[in-house]
Amino acid sequence: MIKPIVLFLILIHCELMAIGQEILYNNQSELQVLHKKIALASNDTALMNSYRQLGFFYQNGNSDSSLYHHQRQLILAKKLKMKLWEADAYQQIGYVQTTLVNFSEAFAAFSEGFRIAEDENSEKNSWSISRFSFSKNPTEARLSIVGMLYHDISRLYKATRNYEKAKESLFSALAIGEAIKNEKVIILANQNLGVFYLENQNQPDSAYNYLNNALFLYKTSTYQQQLGFLLQNIGAYYDTKENYESAATYYKKAIQVNIINSQLESLCKSYLNLGKIFITKNEIDSSLYFTKKAFQLAKEAHLYVRLASANSQIACINLKQNNAAKAVPYLKTSKSITDSLNNAYIDKLIQYQNIILNEQLLLKENEKQIIEDKNKLRTYSFLAGTVIFVAIGLLMYRNNNQKAKANKTLEKALHDLKATQSQLIQSEKMASLGELTAGIAHEIQNPLNFVNNFSEVSNELIDEMNGELEKGDVNEAKAIAKDVKEN
Repeated sequence: MIKPIVLFLILIHCELMAIGQEILYNNQSELQVLHKKIALASNDTALMNSYRQLGFFYQNGNSDSSLYHHQRQLILAKKLKMKLWEADAYQQIGYVQTTLVNFSEAFAAFSEGFRIAEDENSEKNSWSISRFSFSKNPTEARLSIVGMLYHDISRLYKATRNYEKAKESLFSALAIGEAIKNEKVIILANQNLGVFYLENQNQPDSAYNYLNNALFLYKTSTYQQQLGFLLQNIGAYYDTKENYESAATYYKKAIQVNIINSQLESLCKSYLNLGKIFITKNEIDSSLYFTKKAFQLAKEAHLYVRLASANSQIACINLKQNNAAKAVPYLKTSKSITDSLNNAYIDKLIQYQNIILNEQLLLKENEKQIIEDKNKLRTYSFLAGTVIFVAIGLLMYRNNNQKAKANKTLEKALHDLKATQSQLIQSEKMASLGELTAGIAHEIQNPLNFVNNFSEVSNELIDEMNGELEKGDVNEAKAIAKDVKEN
């Protein structure tokens, strides 16, 4: 008779196998639709959008294909001179390159994305911005891209162990999301701040606050793509608190949502974490079942980090069953994959650090050049100031000389004016004196004339009187004598 637990696991296995096949079928069906859109695209804008959609589709397990299609998006965005679409393409390329552990290329893509998205002129020639921004206008769309660039570059900083910059970038993304009320940016920033505090800061309580904020926002948001990832990390929070029942509950919810949203990476990790809980509870059959589900999915979706973990976990289960011989191949495979990933990671990290070092050296050179330019400017300013000072001194000296000459000329003119005034005054005085003298002479001359005239008249009257006496006319003579007396 088959034990109930075995029967239960067989039923679950059949159900999950059916779900797995459904995911693959749905993915293939969606893939065919997207490729058909590319084939039937009537113009470059429609083609650009289809390339973006395919890039997103392939982000779930086929990063190389995802990169190719986002690069096609970028080429068309440049051709169409649609800066916001260009910035979005750089954001997606940076995200995929980070997944591919191409840190240098990711950093370059993010840098270009920031350069474009932080320029207000990029808002011109916008088309269907709601397709990628959850925004209503070009300004909000541009800022939402800046927010997502900060969010995605935090993954790069985490991958390169620059945790301070990772946290700083997530807080920048959150601030921008809240400023423009973009629910997608706010949800993702809260969600990944929670993951950051959980995985990198060992602060589960702080992590839970951010994770819970994101969960609350998901309830009313149209954005649901990363909900399974959030549920998986809430399960991880309860895992750290050794509340395995709650952890298992959230992992199972995460599995359901990730299947619906076809989020293969998060689905694989949820399988692994649920398998690990069953190891802790010493439920070996359940643990082996979910771990093998993760193993199968990781292998099919080329999720090599998860594949290494699945091999290691299967080996652990075999060791718990005292089956060391069966555990060894899995351990070897896990080590081989891990070594390969680590070597690739170290090589890429060295390349990235060299680029960052070159950037820092370039910045230092720029700073040195700026200091030298400032010193040159100060020197030139000093020389220019000296020349100007000397020129001003010469001008002042010249002006003073001219003023002195002008003063002398003015003094001479004033002296001449005063002399002329004195002469005029003297002339006026002499003229006045002459008039006075003439007046006096006239006044003197008038009585003399009167006397002379009187004398003449008197002589004439005397002559007349003598004539009358000679004639013997005494009376007439007396009358004339009387006139003379009256005069």
